Amino acid sequence: MAEVAERVESFVRSHDLIPRGGEVCCLVSGGADSTCLWHVLRELGYVVSAVHVNHGLRGEESDEDARFCAEILGAEVLTHAGAGHARPSTEADLRELRYRLTEGRGLRATGHTASDQVETVLYRLVSSGNARGIKAKREDGVVRPLLELWRDETEAYCRERALQFRVDT
Repeated sequence: MAEVAERVESFVRSHDLIPRGGEVCCLVSGGADSTCLWHVLRELGYVVSAVHVNHGLRGEESDEDARFCAEILGAEVLTHAGAGHARPSTEADLRELRYRLTEGRGLRATGHTASDQVETVLYRLVSSGNARGIKAKREDGVVRPLLELWRDETEAYCRERALQFRVDT
């Protein structure tokens, strides 16, 4: 799976996502995609920190995800309760809230993969006729270094390295 790291580094360089040896804050859920992201960026020599936003939508399971991210990935855990934010109702709302809560942390990376890209394009095509996909680099400092990997590749990467990850029921 050394090729995974090489592919990620090539994607990062070709899209100018992270300066060589630069700092990046990974927004982690504890799943295979964000665990792979956190690990591969560290392996590539980036200075990596992690943040997990516990939305508390799945009760104890959400709390276990937060515990895992803190203990295994060294993530700071944030919640939006009492932060002046209404409870988000859609996946897009949850994602935007994560981005707002992590503003000011410099460059932030998410574990979006090619699988997410396909889902996004299909959803947008059906819902609005727009085939626009996920940007590799947003204007607000959010980058997606894994967009050329498929979800099964991030899982294989984690398994090959005996990296634990959470599975959302």
